[in-house]
Amino acid sequence: MRIRLPLQLLALLLLSCGASSSRVSTRQAGDIEVVFLDVGQGDSTLIKCPNGRRILVDCGSTSSPAPDAAAIAADLKQHLDATSPVIDVLVVTHPDADHYNQLTKVLVGISVKRILLPGSAEDQEGRDDLINQYKVSKFNEWLLARNQDIRWVDAENEVKASKAASNLFFTSDNDAKFYILAANVGGDGGEKNGRSIVLKVTFKEFDLVLTGDATKATENHILGKYSPPDDDAPDWLDIDFLKLGHHGSRSTSSQPNWLNRLKPEYAMASAGADNRYGHPNNDIVSRVGPHLLDAPPHRIMQSAGKDQPVLEVAGYAKSLWVTCANGKIRLTSAGQDKAAVVSVDRN
Repeated sequence: MRIRLPLQLLALLLLSCGASSSRVSTRQAGDIEVVFLDVGQGDSTLIKCPNGRRILVDCGSTSSPAPDAAAIAADLKQHLDATSPVIDVLVVTHPDADHYNQLTKVLVGISVKRILLPGSAEDQEGRDDLINQYKVSKFNEWLLARNQDIRWVDAENEVKASKAASNLFFTSDNDAKFYILAANVGGDGGEKNGRSIVLKVTFKEFDLVLTGDATKATENHILGKYSPPDDDAPDWLDIDFLKLGHHGSRSTSSQPNWLNRLKPEYAMASAGADNRYGHPNNDIVSRVGPHLLDAPPHRIMQSAGKDQPVLEVAGYAKSLWVTCANGKIRLTSAGQDKAAVVSVDRN
């Protein structure tokens, strides 16, 4: 369900903005927290579930110079058990280096219980071929050493239109629920971005969608699978928070029918200030804007297109944040209509 925050909660959001990296966490026991790490031109998201599980979705960057992997690892470990750091599930959305090439360094000293990759190969030879698509930083070797922990996901793992309980992923009572909206669209030989694992995370009445580099074809696949309700019932794809697809790309993702169906009230883009791809594109910022809640004025960055500079926009007053302008972005929610707080490293 969508959350319409009353004015007093908008004030709480206002107070949370502009926090420094040393700010005391506002997360309370029983809340869900989602941390979008600042990795430059890449992606990395950590989900801290109320029951203590930690889900890491991607960790890679193609920024030049490369981000400080030791600093990313230290930041990540702040959110894990100090004596025995564990990632319960590692989701690598697809085999593009900017989504995985930091993992071999960042995960040193961290135990990983389960790994999700997009793929449908039925034999080990086919699965090995898929693993070898992750050669940058020798991540394929890291994966091969943990072959028994890999879970391959494709259309068979996508939550069915009925959204029956049996189709939930990594779920337990009174905790966050994880749904696979799309995985491996186009098959093992399909376009990499289109194969992205797209996750919907639901905690009580709060809904978040993580897109990877999902393409317009992936978005259409999802929209076609989950038809709008015929009556006044809530639309299952009407969400609260959206990580914009493909770093806020205009040419590949975030088409109008996708955004108009999801109607996110908060959004973010993970992009590097040095990127030459035009991420996030100013047309996408304008396109998602009408759906977003008002927010205290803050900086964002956007670009007119590929090979165009990424420019700062001061005084932006909607609930959109960009890592290259705002650093690490943290979302906490109690899963109720009144509890959604976003804090950032830089305002």
